[in-house]
Amino acid sequence: MDSLRLVLAPALSLGIPGLLFVVWYFDLKARERDRQAYQERMEEQARAYQERIDALLRQYREDTRAILARYQEDMAAQRRMYENNVELVKQTQTIAQDLKDLVVLNTQAWQAARSDILNNQFCPLQRLKTEGAEE
Repeated sequence: MDSLRLVLAPALSLGIPGLLFVVWYFDLKARERDRQAYQERMEEQARAYQERIDALLRQYREDTRAILARYQEDMAAQRRMYENNVELVKQTQTIAQDLKDLVVLNTQAWQAARSDILNNQFCPLQRLKTEGAEE
């Protein structure tokens, strides 16, 4: 209160302009304090916002790395499946070739058996009949 009297005493002696000057001065100081407090709040909010953005970016990078790692694992598994399929096709072709050879040999054996049946050269009675008919 004493400081107010010290300020108001000279201002009142100057009259209304002095009083207006004192009011203007205190208003200016109050506005400056408010502006400073506002600026500090804005800076704190900006720091908090930047920290949040940094945390989100770190999380995004970690998630992206995890996704890429899973993708690489999936692609490696797919590559192995293709390689296994190639090996399976090669084995199937070998089996098919062996089966083809077996079918050809079986067909040849049945062709020989058919010829023998038609000619019936193994049966002695039929052979005698055939030889007798030819004479």
